[in-house]
Amino acid sequence: TGSIAAAGKRMGMSYKRAWSLVQALNDGFGRPLVETSRGGAEQGGAALTSDGAFVLERYRAMQEATRAQAMQDFVIALFENSGDASSTRGLDVRALLDAGISRADTELASQPQARAELIGLIATLRSGLGDDAEALDLLDRQQDIFRRMSDPVPINLLLGSAALRGHSLRALGRNQECLKTLEPMRTQAQVSAGDHPLQASEFLSQLGRCHAAIGGEAAAGELFGKALQLRHAQAGAGALVAESENDLALLVLASGRGDDARRDLLDALA
Repeated sequence: TGSIAAAGKRMGMSYKRAWSLVQALNDGFGRPLVETSRGGAEQGGAALTSDGAFVLERYRAMQEATRAQAMQDFVIALFENSGDASSTRGLDVRALLDAGISRADTELASQPQARAELIGLIATLRSGLGDDAEALDLLDRQQDIFRRMSDPVPINLLLGSAALRGHSLRALGRNQECLKTLEPMRTQAQVSAGDHPLQASEFLSQLGRCHAAIGGEAAAGELFGKALQLRHAQAGAGALVAESENDLALLVLASGRGDDARRDLLDALA
């Protein structure tokens, strides 16, 4: 349930325009997709019917399929146009990633979520190459796209972006900044863990590592434990479970309980 006036305002259109679109949808489908209650432009209510909810679900599925296809086509084209990787010069990975950003700015300009996801992917790869300062710059660009998106940013995308930011900040020794950035999202991550357990567990792990880096062993242990619990419940997440167990073992080692840590490390690697 919501307001046509409020929805129109979020989309930058007048109440009259929003109302006419609702009428056109209802007329075009031959049955109501949106039901309204009287009360004027500011006080009337509006709600999707069951048919409207079905149409919206199908529309979002089509959007997701289109976005995924655009991402796939873009990545394939990027590598196809990267030159002959068998040449004596080989493939310049960083140059390829930079080219991907430039192309995304133009070819995915009309698909902000796909563009944001691609920038996040390239930021992850740059971080994997040890280029964490560059990864943070890319994440800043991603955040700018998030702010300008008309639709809500999916929580799994927000958590993935925040987790990578925490990793790169910690890699650069900016541990306090990591805590300041990630801690406000902690509750959001825990609430969304049921729907997005892997993204939530990665976020909690990165936040725990930032706590551990400044001596916050108790907070880190709690976060690592929650991440481990989430990962244990996921099929095929054995490597992530071992990663969480390793986090906990290293925490024990830092506390001076070396024998316990050695045993826990062996268990994690088994």
